[in-house]
Amino acid sequence: MNNHRISIARVVTATFVPFGALIAQWSSDPTVNNAIYATTNTTPSLLPNTITGDGAGGAIIAWTDGRGADHDIYAQRINGAGYVQWATNGIVICNATGDQQSSSMVSDGKGGAIIAWEDHRNGSSNGDVYAQRIDSVGAVKWTANGVVICNASFTQGGPTIASDGANGAIITWLDIRDGNNYHIYAQRVDSSGTVKWTSDGVAICTIGGLTGFQQDQQVVSDGKGGGVICWKDYRSNSVYNIYAQRVNSGGAVQWTSNGVAICTNAFGQNLPALVGDGAAGAFITWMDGRNGVDYDIYAQHIDSSGSVKWTVDGIAICTSPGIQEWPNLVGDGAGGVIITWEDHRGTDKDIYAQRVKPDSTVQWTLNGVVVCNAAGDQTIPAIVSDGSGGAIISWSDGDIHAQRVNADSTVQWTTNGIAVSTAAQNQIQPIMTGDGAGNAIIAWWDNRTNVYYGVYAAKVFSNGVLPVEMTSFNATATKNSARIDWMTASEANTFGFEIERRGVSRQLSAVSTPAQNTAGWRQLAIDSSKFIQVGFIPGSGTSTSPKQYSFVDRNLSAGTYAYRLKQVDRNGAYKYSPEVDVVVGIAPKEFSLSQNYPNPFNPTTSIEFTVPSDGRVTLKVYDMLGREVTTLVDREVTAGEFQQVTFDASKLGSGVYYARLELSGKQLLKKMTLLK
Repeated sequence: MNNHRISIARVVTATFVPFGALIAQWSSDPTVNNAIYATTNTTPSLLPNTITGDGAGGAIIAWTDGRGADHDIYAQRINGAGYVQWATNGIVICNATGDQQSSSMVSDGKGGAIIAWEDHRNGSSNGDVYAQRIDSVGAVKWTANGVVICNASFTQGGPTIASDGANGAIITWLDIRDGNNYHIYAQRVDSSGTVKWTSDGVAICTIGGLTGFQQDQQVVSDGKGGGVICWKDYRSNSVYNIYAQRVNSGGAVQWTSNGVAICTNAFGQNLPALVGDGAAGAFITWMDGRNGVDYDIYAQHIDSSGSVKWTVDGIAICTSPGIQEWPNLVGDGAGGVIITWEDHRGTDKDIYAQRVKPDSTVQWTLNGVVVCNAAGDQTIPAIVSDGSGGAIISWSDGDIHAQRVNADSTVQWTTNGIAVSTAAQNQIQPIMTGDGAGNAIIAWWDNRTNVYYGVYAAKVFSNGVLPVEMTSFNATATKNSARIDWMTASEANTFGFEIERRGVSRQLSAVSTPAQNTAGWRQLAIDSSKFIQVGFIPGSGTSTSPKQYSFVDRNLSAGTYAYRLKQVDRNGAYKYSPEVDVVVGIAPKEFSLSQNYPNPFNPTTSIEFTVPSDGRVTLKVYDMLGREVTTLVDREVTAGEFQQVTFDASKLGSGVYYARLELSGKQLLKKMTLLK
């Protein structure tokens, strides 16, 4: 068998870095999604009350949780790659005695969040308002179980929250301290958990006496350390109207005592929502009954001085026949707003939207553009900006769907929206946040277990696809090369993968080349400042079956390198994987025999091995009957160096062969397959 060519190379390289546990895990399968809180039959939960961005492409989600003796507040962070960052099924924000519920949350501007809630630790009929700050790693920063925002007499509850722009928050709530009816109060809490205004809060609206009251308050930052607050108001003792107030950073109300009238039409208004206008004012939208038959959608703009800017009692957004309800809105990035709502003009409940310029001119089709009018009911839309003048809107129809509408009113994705979650049973009440890159993270209440509702989430990219689901990403150093292997469980609209490399460290390496300096060593130049593209592998378009990919980066100098994948879709959108490091130039001192590569092979294949100590090594090849085919190595070998041999089987027949490595009585065996 001496006619088999044998070549041996000493390789001062290699390491293997498994990376499957760190790969982006946003599910691309709408029947799977990402579990934020996966309930069992002993862990009921309530709604995922609130969501905010983490400032790094991910989100923090908080909810009311019934896994204990009563209801508590829990939270979870999921990062931009789709990995939950805190304890499985969330961390405790408050588990004091009694029920905690109705949480509201805002980013703290530092990668964490401030969460406020209604708290019954002092009795089921004596609600108070508490708050807690949590940082990006899941550590609570204030007093255990929260700091008191208000514990005045009787009941306070239903808090809402906005940023104060200084890592603190403005919190508003409903307050019955007068013993008669609910009114509106507010408090500012700083980044250390210290309340800044009058103890138990400043009065925003207390008008109404024995019969009048306020409800459904909402708050947004005024951009100057204070907030703009709106609510529905029963001071007329006949119908609800809409009022608003601004409070400055020092806790002083800025507009007319007890609020400026936004709409006081005689037939009543309901469910106000607002968004800041970027100039210390706000846009407000609501359900409006002025037609005397059903509800329509109206809107108003109020400036920083408390002056309404549009037609008295607001402009019509939609007055189509049937009920329009559950309005929601977001800024359009050009000084106006995009408003969406649930619409009953047809036989089912549908989702519509409208864009309004700062001067009150509606931009799209009269009474709104269709976002979804599929068969069956679509309900309670949520909305975020797409960062390009349009919006991403999600809703529930028993499942969760979403649609993007651009600045010109054109829907960008599949007619009637893409499927975000189609898991078993019901998915309802979506909530959303943007990721800062034009994409959306959606969370919802999920009953896929058909026992209790849990909390699930998904990321939707601006091109309307769920992300590639990568299940493994491995880097292995071989000789003076690095082999990158990855696998996807599914893909959506994938054009391909750009492989990018960055040098992490410099090493001195022994060489015997003309470039050698007088000391026998040379300095290797490794650019550690930025990633460069070193290859491209085409993707599989849209696929729901597993796909395997590999790339070999050759002729590397000794050192540590970082690799990442840039997954590019067919619309040009892209995202990065996390990084994986690989060391080239250092071999482990261990007895190892690597699987030959390639395998199966025809007619040559490479085999690598290492030894834990210096000694005489044999590496032989046998056929299936145990007959020796050839000896590849029979010599002294040095520890700490990768050894590589090429086995040429050009004169052998197809079949299974075995490579056997032996040192000091120890043996290792690898199966090889020759296919011709």
